[in-house]
Amino acid sequence: MTVLQIPSSVETINSRAFAASGLVSFTIPVSFLNYRVRYGDRVELRMKSDVTLRYGLFADCKKLQKVSIPYGITDISDSVFEGCSSLTTVAIPSTVTHIGKKAFKGSGLVQIRLPESVRYFGTGAFSDCFQLRKVELSEMLRNNVRQYGNSVFPAGVEMVYY
Repeated sequence: MTVLQIPSSVETINSRAFAASGLVSFTIPVSFLNYRVRYGDRVELRMKSDVTLRYGLFADCKKLQKVSIPYGITDISDSVFEGCSSLTTVAIPSTVTHIGKKAFKGSGLVQIRLPESVRYFGTGAFSDCFQLRKVELSEMLRNNVRQYGNSVFPAGVEMVYY
């Protein structure tokens, strides 16, 4: 299956709904998204703030490259973007407080800026992100990163505190 259109009558999309689907194009109901943009094999999502990013929702979507998480989302659940090897860009708003276990494990992120609001990192949140070179985070998060140690980020990542 490479193309999927979800009707507007759908109110909930369950955990792992798109996991390992190989989707190239999919349309989520307008009620879930601000907008969706597709450029050939690249898919970009802009979600509304009242949408919950459930466990493994986009896990192993190998062609997903860019995600903007909207203001108002507080929780990025476990394994949401795990294995999204083409995912290079993620915008995380200042409302996110929780990044779950393996949330971005094995993604293609090169760098990421984490908002000061993040208070919890799940084990392996950014593990196996072999392209990840730079993480920007607030001075307030320094202790959180020490607390969770290397289980959050791969070794050798440059940590820049703002």
